[in-house]
Amino acid sequence: MTELAHTQALLDELWPLLGLAALPLDARGGAALTLAAGVPVTLFGEAGDQTVLVVLTLGRLPPASDYAATAWLFKRNIFDSRLAPFVIAADAQGDLLLWSRLPLAGLSGKTLAAALDTLGAQAIRIRAEAGLTAPAAQDLP
Repeated sequence: MTELAHTQALLDELWPLLGLAALPLDARGGAALTLAAGVPVTLFGEAGDQTVLVVLTLGRLPPASDYAATAWLFKRNIFDSRLAPFVIAADAQGDLLLWSRLPLAGLSGKTLAAALDTLGAQAIRIRAEAGLTAPAAQDLP
């Protein structure tokens, strides 16, 4: 198979399960979509075609977070899906992300669709608990 062929095959299986038309990988090896819960997610095929990087954009980090919200966010980093650990991180722009690298071996479109559904619900909860505002369309990757 060619570079990112396994990733593309997984995504080709995923799109119909999400009710979407096929989205080709962009020049960065990524495909961006919005989950039914209104949560933006980008899936990136990675060099070597062994993992897929899953990145959900949670929203902009508030300029002044209180202790309780900050502690709650840090505690969310112990969240462990059945596939792989997802962690919360901040990018250079101050956006909070929920991300993980998932091994492609044994990963099906059905399993990934279920994981995205669960992660979308987690993202909504994280936004509410941390007081995050959903990102505007122009702020998305």
